[in-house]
Amino acid sequence: MRPVPDAGALRALRAGTGVEGVHVTPRSVALEGTEGGEGILAFEVGEGRKREIRVLARAAGLAVTRLVRVAFGPIRLGPLPPGASRDLAPAEVEALRRAAARGGPRRP
Repeated sequence: MRPVPDAGALRALRAGTGVEGVHVTPRSVALEGTEGGEGILAFEVGEGRKREIRVLARAAGLAVTRLVRVAFGPIRLGPLPPGASRDLAPAEVEALRRAAARGGPRRP
């Protein structure tokens, strides 16, 4: 994200904003580092509304320059290229079943 988020921008991100007419707040936001004058942030969102991260960033005065999904519910994506798919391992299928039974995804 640019610019590198300061404490105020991180507070604004954590406070949330309106997305598709609903107030959303991320489960967590952490500044993981900086590179080339940009901040590297890790978000965990519960529902993942359309463009949620971009809307949250804009409300905090930031611009998203790159966005990478690393997990989907309990499934870690790993080095899966854009547009590619892979078979799920039996343990991943079971993790999805448990998440669905609880009514939502949990952290991997």
